[in-house]
Parts: sequence; structure tokens; C-alpha cells
Amino acid sequence: MSGVDRISALSDAILVHILSFLPPKTVVTATSTLSRRWRDLWRSVPTVDLDDTAFRGKPDRFLPFAYALMLSRDVTKSILNFRLKCEISSIASSDISLWLKIAIEKKLETLELSYGFYSPMKLPAEILTCSSLVVLKLNNFIVDRTSRVHLPFLKTLHMDRIKFVKGEYLEMILSGCPNIHHLRIKGSELHSSFIPLALTFTDLIHVELLVSQCNWFSIVGLLNSCPLLQVLDVGGYYRSSRPLVVSDHPYSKIAPACLSSHLRACTLRNFHGDDVDIQFATSILQNTRVLNIMSIYCPESSSEGVKLQILKKISMVPRISPTCKVCCSHKHSLQEVEESLALSSRRDLDDSRFSGNGDLFVRFVYAVMLSRDLTQPILKFRLKCHNSSYAQCDVNTWVNAAILRRVETFELSLFPAMNNSAMKLPTGILTCSTLVVLKLTKVRVGHSFIVQLPARKTLYMHGVEFARNENLENFLSGCPNLNHLLELSAV
Repeated sequence: MSGVDRISALSDAILVHILSFLPPKTVVTATSTLSRRWRDLWRSVPTVDLDDTAFRGKPDRFLPFAYALMLSRDVTKSILNFRLKCEISSIASSDISLWLKIAIEKKLETLELSYGFYSPMKLPAEILTCSSLVVLKLNNFIVDRTSRVHLPFLKTLHMDRIKFVKGEYLEMILSGCPNIHHLRIKGSELHSSFIPLALTFTDLIHVELLVSQCNWFSIVGLLNSCPLLQVLDVGGYYRSSRPLVVSDHPYSKIAPACLSSHLRACTLRNFHGDDVDIQFATSILQNTRVLNIMSIYCPESSSEGVKLQILKKISMVPRISPTCKVCCSHKHSLQEVEESLALSSRRDLDDSRFSGNGDLFVRFVYAVMLSRDLTQPILKFRLKCHNSSYAQCDVNTWVNAAILRRVETFELSLFPAMNNSAMKLPTGILTCSTLVVLKLTKVRVGHSFIVQLPARKTLYMHGVEFARNENLENFLSGCPNLNHLLELSAV
């Protein structure tokens, strides 16, 4: 029936819950024009959300509004969520401390503070002893004194752009959060001495460590403190050259407990490809039994040669997890080409899609092969290299990867570059027991090889070079079940 006010029929508790999702300025303004029942509901909303960007036209009005909001609240009601975002208005740490004192007394559970100015603000000490906190997110503060930390129920801790005057302050904060589940430290300087050796986080399952200085040795120390870690996201701008394994240090073991049966996702950012970087990635891949995905991001400033070498090195690392995928991200163009190919159980790799950019094609092939689920076969593999010349070792690596994945149909076209001879056929393909169809174009077969292709039924050769005439006969004799010989044009 039209004209019925169904919203007003709801209980006050439900209406307050609805209002908690709206900005306070909107709530106060909107409800003041409604019926008497609505006018005071905003005073009971359990969320205080103060954002000075809502006062861009009059930034000087933000501070009076914030004080008026805190003063007008129903003193008998809890403040479960307190958010403060300050980017344009002048606000003192004493103002924040006063508002926090009120919120903390009201059993505060979620606290988010973001100070957007260039110079960080001192972190109010009372935050670190708010025993009711469950979620704490801080942005752009300085920790210059910490005498006591007591956050027994804290589960989520985000510290972005936090400056620790002393290295031990970070360890003190972490030691006061025994039940933390999700830890993020971003844009901060991690002191080289930070190794949380004396701490054990039995509930910590998600760690993001994106700091201005990142020492892999410290990361290993952190992993040793997180036996149940499931998600790891790390990276930094500067890295210590200290090897990951240091024999004279008792905490240098390379396989922390979380790697054996818990870590499922690992992201390595700003990956330079130094020896210590490769060693860390290798230790994860070789020791993590349930890892589903490893994502590697190189710096934008990295040269194409460096990126290619990283792909090659990582592609050669054996993975103990059969379902692990490795994704290397470099340029948007690479991602777009990969998406356009829509690859699944088929691998169709044609360099004509790359407009003669051989380096991009090589990196793309490595990325495609790395990203596959190792438990899934490659039923059809087609490699066509017409526009550029490639290193023999790269082609061998790709072909061997297809063989290991039980390829059934294999097509290889390796047109030589100008003034170059045809590329040599990787001999591993001649003993692939699962191969049913083999198509070769413009490749060279060496002097010595063994052919054992019991399942092959179709053979196509065009422009194939044999080192000796009798090699062709040997090539065919290894295919006892051959049914179709399509256009034999060999030289």
C-alpha cells in the first residue's frame, strides 16, 4: 500500500545499524530534518567516522564539527569503530588524544587513524594499551616512546608509513599482540637488526611486509616465528646482500615450520633477481608442500635482460608442491597478450603476435610455462618462431617442459634468422612416450640421436635438415605404429 512508512516501523537498533554506514556529516544533516524519533538516533551510532576531506571548501570547520560530534553523543552508548582521516585541516595530537580517550572508554574495537601530511604525527601512547581493540590501522605516525603494549584481542594490525625511532619498538608492539591474525607493515623502514626470534605468533596466518628496507634474513626470522602462516607478501626497495643461509647464526635455517604444510600464497615484490632473491624464492618453492601460487613482481626500472634472466632461473627451480603456479609480472602488454591467447590445456606460442619483439616473446613463453598447474598435462604444444632468432637453451627448456607434462601433439617451427642455419631439434622430443602427433618445420637433426616413439601415429616434416642421409631411416624406424606420413620434405 502506497504511503506506508516501512522504515520507521523498524526498531531503533536496526535504524542505528543502518546509519552507522553513512558519513557522520550526512547523518546529522539528514536526520535533523526528519521526525523527532529520527533526530536523536545518530547520537547512538556506534561508529565515529571523521574525514576532513568532506570539508575541502571550509577546512577550518572540521575541528569544531569533530568536537561537536563527540560532545553530542549519547554517553551511555559504546563507540565500537573510530576512524579519523586528516589530510587538509590543522589538527594537533592533543585533539586526537582527547577523542581517543573517549572512544577507548567506550570499549573501542576498531581504530583507523590516517594522517596525510608530509611529517608524521607522534602516535598517542594510549592506543597501545587499549585492551578491547580487535582491528588497528595506522598511517603516517612516529613511534618515539613505548613503555607498555597490551593488545590481547587484536587480530588485524596495519602499520603504513610508521617510523620507529628505535628498532626494538616494533618488536615491543608485536610482542603485545599475542593473538594477531593479519599483520601489514608498509612503507616503513625495517631496522636491519629486526629479527623477531623470541616471539611466536601461533595465530598469524597473513603477513604483508612492504618496507623501504627489506632484509631477506629478517624475513626468514619472521617466518620462523609464524608456524601457521598461509599468506606471505614481501618486498622492499633496498635489500641486504647477506646470503639467506648464514652458517654462524643459529636462526638461519631455510625451511621454517610454516613452509612444510601451511603456506599457500607467496608474493615477492620489487624482485631484483640478485642471488639472495633467487635463493629465497628457491627455498619457498622447494620446501612449501601446499603452495598454490607464487607471484613475482620486478621493479619497473629493471632491464629486459634482467627480467628474462629471472624468468629463466625461476623456471628451472623444482617445486615440491604439484599444484604450484608461478606468475611473473613485468609489463601490461605481456599480460594483455597472455589474456588474449586464452590458454588452457593447449599451448599455442607464436611469435608473430609480438611484432618482432623477441625479448618480449621469450619472457612471455617462460611466464606461460611457469603459470601452469603442474598436475595438468599439456595435450597440444605448438611453438612457432619465425620473426626472431632465439637461444637454443631456451627452446630446449620449453620443449622439455612440454615433455614432462605428457604432451600428445607437438608442432615445432623454427625458421632460421637471415644468414643462420636451422636450429637443432631438442632430442628429448624423440623419446617422448606420450607423443601421438609430431610436426616439424625448418629444424635440424644432429648426428647422434635415439628415436623411441611407440605412440606416434602422425608425422609431418617440412624443411628438416638431417646431418647424414641414414639418419632419416633411423628417424622413421623408431615409429613402429606410424599411420600417417604427411608431406615428407627433408634435406
